[in-house]
Amino acid sequence: MKKIKRVAGVLTDHRASRTDKRTYLTATISLVGVGTFMVGVLLLHLLKRDLNPAEHFISEYALGSFGWIQTIDFLAAGVGTIALALTLSRAVNNPGRIAPIFIGLWGVSVLLVAFIETDGPEPITTRGQAHEMISAIGFVLLISAMFVFARKFRSDAAWSALRRPTIAWAVASLTTFFLMMIMGGIGQRIFVSVCFSWMLAMAYHARNLARSA
Repeated sequence: MKKIKRVAGVLTDHRASRTDKRTYLTATISLVGVGTFMVGVLLLHLLKRDLNPAEHFISEYALGSFGWIQTIDFLAAGVGTIALALTLSRAVNNPGRIAPIFIGLWGVSVLLVAFIETDGPEPITTRGQAHEMISAIGFVLLISAMFVFARKFRSDAAWSALRRPTIAWAVASLTTFFLMMIMGGIGQRIFVSVCFSWMLAMAYHARNLARSA
């Protein structure tokens, strides 16, 4: 009986080790992907000075010269977001299905808008409307996931310290979501900064937990 328990313990430790390695990997991918997006957008502010940040949305950087950089940004952010969904589904005790799925779908929406460009100054098109609809749905899914995870963190000692900050991030993201509708480009940049800073913080914390396990 003792040998059986010992073997079972070894197998459990081995599985936990594999899970920690996968979590570390997906958390790293998330950090790189989301970080690439933020750096890329900052770079485009310098390269495309003809687009006033107060008037133009981030998606408009995908149009015209240097548009390929924004396309890469979207692809990197999409992959990084899906990686974050996988990371949190493993790193958080009893994360449920809803929140990780919401984040994963948000990642899918980011990948889609990499190929469905916005209209920019052009007349409204079906393509542009699809871009806006996909983006809006993705934003709502991410905000919802923040609120759900804030509740999940309460019952997980490894994440409890991030419960209140996540609530603050969630409220800030919801507030700036409506601010974006009023202030346009500047409002969107504030909203994106809030959302992506939360994702970076979650990936960084999960990576540290996996590394120290």
